[in-house]
Amino acid sequence: IKGGDRFCDQALSLVPRFDSKADLSRSYMISYMMVKPWTTPFKSCLKHLRESYKVGIECGDTESGCWGISSYVFMSILSGTSLDCVLADIENYYPQVQDFKR
Repeated sequence: IKGGDRFCDQALSLVPRFDSKADLSRSYMISYMMVKPWTTPFKSCLKHLRESYKVGIECGDTESGCWGISSYVFMSILSGTSLDCVLADIENYYPQVQDFKR
């Protein structure tokens, strides 16, 4: 687990060199959905997953963005965020995600 976390940190440190929003969105989505939750509290992953959505939508990488926001909602529940707040997030993001299916 520690080796994966170190590799993840190295990959995240390379993203700014390429100045690619698509790379940022996908790197955040993979790192904070699959690797970081094993080594850091879920709550510390949330802002990065939301950022993955925001950046992914801005640059046209809707797949990474949608995976990022769905993971954000899931981890919000697991981290103890009030269900009223989670419901508000779902009501905000769900219509946008549905539009990308079309």
